[in-house]
This record gives sequence, C-alpha cells and structure tokens, in this order.
Amino acid sequence: MTRYTRVRLAPRGPFHFGGRGVGMEHSEVGLPADSLFSALCFTLAEAAGMSAVEALLARFPKTGAPASAPFRLTSLMPYAAGVHFLPYPMIGPPNVPGATELRKRKRFKAVQWVSTAVFRSLVRHQEPTDALDSADTPVVVHGGRVWLTRAEQASLSGFVGRHPETNQKEVPVLWRTGRRPRVTVDRVSSASAVYATGSTLFNTGPDGQTAGLYTVIEWLDADDALRDFIVQAFVRLGAAGIGGERSSGHGQFEPVFEDFEEWPIGVAAGRYFTTLSPYHPWPDETEVLDLGARYEIVLRRGWLSLAGFQNLRRASVRMLADGSVLHWPVGGEPLGDLADVTPDRLKPAGPRIYRYGLAFPVRIADAAMDLTPPAPLPSQGRGEATSPLLAGEGPGVRSGGAT
Repeated sequence: MTRYTRVRLAPRGPFHFGGRGVGMEHSEVGLPADSLFSALCFTLAEAAGMSAVEALLARFPKTGAPASAPFRLTSLMPYAAGVHFLPYPMIGPPNVPGATELRKRKRFKAVQWVSTAVFRSLVRHQEPTDALDSADTPVVVHGGRVWLTRAEQASLSGFVGRHPETNQKEVPVLWRTGRRPRVTVDRVSSASAVYATGSTLFNTGPDGQTAGLYTVIEWLDADDALRDFIVQAFVRLGAAGIGGERSSGHGQFEPVFEDFEEWPIGVAAGRYFTTLSPYHPWPDETEVLDLGARYEIVLRRGWLSLAGFQNLRRASVRMLADGSVLHWPVGGEPLGDLADVTPDRLKPAGPRIYRYGLAFPVRIADAAMDLTPPAPLPSQGRGEATSPLLAGEGPGVRSGGAT
C-alpha cells in the first residue's frame, strides 16, 4: 500500500494566510500543519457531520495518552514546476568556506526556504557545491530567502515578473505577497472606509507550469476508506477555499495527488531530527529538548469555526516550530499529540476541541550537527529539568545553541 501522498494545491487565485499579532495587510507564504488539519476537519464536518470528525480524532493520540496515528502531514510549503521547497532546518550554515566569513554568513542566515536537493545536502552533511555561486554563497532567489541549485534556478527562468514599484523585469518570480485595497460601506450612513488586506499570489510559468503550495501525507495506519475520505476532503476544500478572505475569492485551488513509496530526504540513522510541521510533544517526550536541540517556540491560538460557537477563542498552546532540530527519542520515534484547546465555556458539556501537534520527523546525520553541548543556562528558580513548553516561555525563543 502507498506510504506517501503529495498533494499539490494548484491555486485558482491568491491566498490570505494571516498571523496573530499582525494586521490584515500581512500574508504568509505557507500554512502550518495544524491549520491545514483544522480546515480538513471543518470540511469533513460539513460533508459527513461531526460524528465523522469525532471518529477520526479518536484515532489520534491525545495529551498524556500516546498511541498510534492513522497519518501525519507536513505544513503547506511552496513549489514551482518540479521544484519543491522545505523550511531551512535550524542546523546553521553548511560547512563551506563562505560560511566562515561574517559578511557571507549573513546570506545563509537570511534563507527561509530550501529546495529538496539543498535540503538533502544539509541534513546529510554533504557540501552543496551545485547550490553555491563563485563566492561560496548560496544561489538564491526572492531577495535571498529561497536557496536552490543553479540547475533549478535555470529551470525556473520562465517564471517572469516585474517589480511592483519599479516595473523592472525580474527572473525568477515564483510568488508575490502584497496588499489589495478593499472598501466597506456603512449600512446606515453609506459612509465608506478604505482598508487593505494581504495576499499571496503564485506566478504561472510557460507551458502550463504552475507554482503553488503542497503538503506530504505519510500514511501510518489508514485504511482505504480513510484515505478516500481525506482525498475527498481536499477536493471539497479546494472548492470552498483555505485561509482568510474566502468570500473575496481567496484560497481556492485544484488538488493534484501523487503517490510514492519512499521520500528519501533524510538519513536512516541519526541522533537528531527536524520536523516539517509544528510539534507538540506529549509529557513523556521531553527528551527531545536536550541541550543539543535548536528550536523555536511558537504560540498557536485562534477563533473557533464551529457552528454556533464562532465567537469563542480556542485555548492557546505552545508548539515547536517547523524546522526545529530536536533529539530523537531513545527506543522510539517522535510522535506528538492532539492538544486539547477546548474553551472553558465548552468544557462542561460541549464538544472537545483539539489542535493538531504531530511531528513530521526527518532524521539528520550526526556529522551535520555540532554535538558539543552548550553550557547549561541558569535555572532562575524554575528547576533545571523544566521544559520550556511547560515553563511558559514565549514565542520566538531559541534554545540549545545558536543557529
């Protein structure tokens, strides 16, 4: 039976992926796996009712109760034609001469996305010679945020765009994030107010080549019925739209499915891994946060999209961000759980609300890591064994060494 399914979201228009703490004028490029999973569950609830969603959630591990899971998925990540991008793992610059110079090192630190070929080189500790220019700095596009090989850069040369301010021709341009003007009219006074919303628009290349978003599903213990269920959920979600501003035509896409048996992007053995989805370890998985780990803690929260409860905010939960580098648990593999984020108002008799927090682990070669542990930080009265996820550290915190 097929182990992996790549789902490409070929866009029919722009996307709007906002974030807590920023205005509507902002739009991200990708979408975290927990938001994607919530969108799929909402679509399933509309098509088959809440009982179908509850039956699906019952097959996933909950906080404090580890178990197997039917599948896990990555966050939505960008692609263009045949080139797929992944988040830069927090292992720091590669072992190349250019990374030892301060000015050149900054170019590596600015990278947010890397192509699959570059990702493989990084996690396997192989020098990405075909992804470096004559100055031993990365071959990049999108203002230095996307790292790819010279051959991939040439293959995407058909994605032509123009700078929104100078109108200068730019190659390649895979996507643009910008603002779209909107207007609202008061129903009583007919007074108008102008505002703007952010949008991410993916470019189209020659010969029908497209750029868009994709996710990879790893089927762990899913039967044929569940697989068909998830496929149909993506089809329905494509028609309804994903993200914000759906009433304005944002978020619609055409899903394209590709099955394969192996996805060889990591290594077979290694003491550390990187995750391609936000990860919420259950209490017995705290060993992933050892002194050699390099991670970022993100605060995940938002409003409910449940019939009759749209005015309720889900409880906040801290997770380890995509690209975090963590210690592989001894005697098992990282799993994560569904975090209970049920609002207090629903806890007595209402439905339970969960946020997806399963890791999508990719092993890293030991040679790619500087395994010399840093000096332990002072406990500051919290206790040395306290996990940052439980101690209440805020978002944006990195630990276990600089990246």
